[in-house]
Amino acid sequence: MTQLILYTSEDGQAQVQLRADRGTVWLTQREMAELFKVSTDNIGLHLKHLYADSELAWQA
Repeated sequence: MTQLILYTSEDGQAQVQLRADRGTVWLTQREMAELFKVSTDNIGLHLKHLYADSELAWQA
């Protein structure tokens, strides 16, 4: 069962919607970029490095 979790910062300026499925939280690359205030290209580059270093599996 997928749950939607909504987080709002104390100052109300930031809001993040997370999807939780069987204990795992999911964000799209766009959502991660918004959360960390970086570009989606930057997120993609970091993910590419995580896969290359075998810190993440492609199936994830």
